[in-house]
Amino acid sequence: MNPDALILRVNVARAEAGEGFDAAYAANLSADAVPRLLSSLDRLDVAERCRAAEILLSRWDHAHEHDWRSWNAARLRADREVKRWRPTLEALNCPKPQEEVVGPGVTERGDRNGPGSPPRSPRVHPPG
Repeated sequence: MNPDALILRVNVARAEAGEGFDAAYAANLSADAVPRLLSSLDRLDVAERCRAAEILLSRWDHAHEHDWRSWNAARLRADREVKRWRPTLEALNCPKPQEEVVGPGVTERGDRNGPGSPPRSPRVHPPG
């Protein structure tokens, strides 16, 4: 068993028990944790699911650009899994950050879908 996959398994179980989940931390674990994170997305709340998807897509989008001397099987597996899941991750219907005016000429980014509309995200289904 690899340590990062174990960390992720424990953290997802804690999230299911109502404790917090740090998607940014989870999505930045080693390549060994990527397959488990992808298969656990439907067990996370919408905000954490969207954050993990955003990081995974940006982190593994250029994974093939690594030098051959840093190649390893886990990185190849993570890259392939994110590519396979890409349509699902992009279809999550995550809330888009919006800018809101907080004073004259001052804006602040927020994470809202719009007034009164809760974020909508269907269950995550693995690519078939």
